Amino acid sequence: MRKLVIALTGFLVGGVLAGAAFAVPPSGGSSAAAPAHRTLTIQHVYRGCHTWSNGKTRSPLMRLTLAPGGRLTIRNADFDAHQLVELSGPAKLRLGGPMMMSHGRTVAFTRNGAYRLRTRTVDMPGMMEVETKGPDNILRLVVTVG
Repeated sequence: MRKLVIALTGFLVGGVLAGAAFAVPPSGGSSAAAPAHRTLTIQHVYRGCHTWSNGKTRSPLMRLTLAPGGRLTIRNADFDAHQLVELSGPAKLRLGGPMMMSHGRTVAFTRNGAYRLRTRTVDMPGMMEVETKGPDNILRLVVTVG
């Protein structure tokens, strides 16, 4: 009888551990967690004047996901100064003043939800004029935290 109880206990413990192993997704798989830090660059382009770049994609609209409490670093590689403007979100963000060329800013996202932002070009005295084709892009950004 004692051997039967030991054998049944072994099967139960083994079954629970095997079930837990299948319930936990493998690390680095398709269900990988959102990154805690991302970087975007505002780049100068001939058609549209400026665009977002994440190192792989360039577009006037960028969507990204961050882990709760994550940070986004934005670098300005455009000739124009850019001011970040929050259109909506679950918390008021600290966006600071205009970003001049070769400067940047890191923004912390403290609450879960969707944040909608855009940039506004700021006229600065002494800035050089660069010829571009077509209307200027309005850079929009959607950051989902959670």
